[in-house]
Amino acid sequence: MPAAERIGSLIASKYRLEELLGEGGMGAVWKATHVTVGKRFAVKILHSEVSKHPDAKRRFTQEAQAAAKIGHPAILDVYDLGEDDGSLYMVMELLEGESLAQRVARGPLPIAEALEYAVGVLDALDAAHGASVIHRDIKPGNVFLVRGASGRAAVRVLDFGIAKFQEAADGAKTSTGAVLGSAFYMAPEQVRAETEIDARADVWAVGTTLYELLVGEPAHLAPTHAAVIAKIVMKPAPPVSDRRSGADAELDTIVARALMIDPVERFASAADMRRAIETYLVGHAATGISAPPPPLTPSMKLRREKASESNGGETPRAVVAGTTDLSPLTNDAPRSRSLMPLALGALAIGIIASLAFASRTSSAPASPARAEPAAASSVALAPAEPSALPASATPPAAATPSASASASASASATPRRLPAPPPSSRLATPCAAGEVLTDGHCCVRGFVWREGHCERDIALTAPF
Repeated sequence: MPAAERIGSLIASKYRLEELLGEGGMGAVWKATHVTVGKRFAVKILHSEVSKHPDAKRRFTQEAQAAAKIGHPAILDVYDLGEDDGSLYMVMELLEGESLAQRVARGPLPIAEALEYAVGVLDALDAAHGASVIHRDIKPGNVFLVRGASGRAAVRVLDFGIAKFQEAADGAKTSTGAVLGSAFYMAPEQVRAETEIDARADVWAVGTTLYELLVGEPAHLAPTHAAVIAKIVMKPAPPVSDRRSGADAELDTIVARALMIDPVERFASAADMRRAIETYLVGHAATGISAPPPPLTPSMKLRREKASESNGGETPRAVVAGTTDLSPLTNDAPRSRSLMPLALGALAIGIIASLAFASRTSSAPASPARAEPAAASSVALAPAEPSALPASATPPAAATPSASASASASASATPRRLPAPPPSSRLATPCAAGEVLTDGHCCVRGFVWREGHCERDIALTAPF
């Protein structure tokens, strides 16, 4: 039935549809009023043909169950779920405001504001993880800003449609090898379609969302799905301070740690990342981190448009009041934005990453630990204790030879963005086993020295 003809009709004999808030290929979201109590809600209705698909029905039901199970004020409330005339419907809290995607489309946010939103999201995720629910699709479009009576915006986390219930069997929730999520915001382990996805994938997604709020564009920007995937699994994002004035080394450290390729090196939990940000905010309360950010430049707008076009033509879509993501719910349902290139790219990257890991582990014992120049130290390279991130310094050097060797092997094998050492520190001695001399610096075989760090030589790998 056309949307215009549904205005005034009833859902489940009690919700009167009043205004179409948004519509997609899978369903629509309406503003509706309960005919008995007069309260307004947002009602999400799947199209009848979509409602017949088992996976769509499962994910739709899972979204409601996840929100109800967590019960956190920063998570969108779901009040009712059912079926009417062959279509599944969900009754949700009606929100007035805008999404973070809409907000960042106008330009980067002030540092303090961006960090406060991140704290709100992390607080909600901490509650979700405590209820054994992993969101797996945190992104600016799934975070809504609601203005309170004080005028301050509070966040609401939306769309638990692809959430994972940790205590349930993986096979009952996700098909083997399925790639679920949004390319720019998926953690490396999600891109590789690994079966063991835990809370640290959500930490990564918050990190890349925060990066975009601070910079105005995604952390891993590339012209194609495959190129985005390649960057996510192989190349750390540039420091925020390289792309945003006013960002300091401590802020770089927090964001970089959230975006570590290896989950072991990230914050161990959403609570740990939240405490690190709160410590940073307290320590910088008197500084200029609340100053207006630089505007979105024309070149930045163009890069965002190109990235959106390469991501299947999807632009940051307005999240209207009370909606959740209306993107296709299943990999095999009719859709304009196919995930096949993403899945193929993930498979190729997974193979390359596995080969790189095997090469690293086989060569690491033969490579003696080498002390890096002091200028190349980075607090983002070593996992810290699961507590608030210190507001200042780099972590101490490894206390044992084995820890030192492990850190050296990891730092050598994974291309990291480090400050270029001064000419006097260039290595004049032969490189260790498994390394090659490139432009006066030792890098693991298959990497080249470029722009101040060892970077994978794309010419020696699959073309992306």
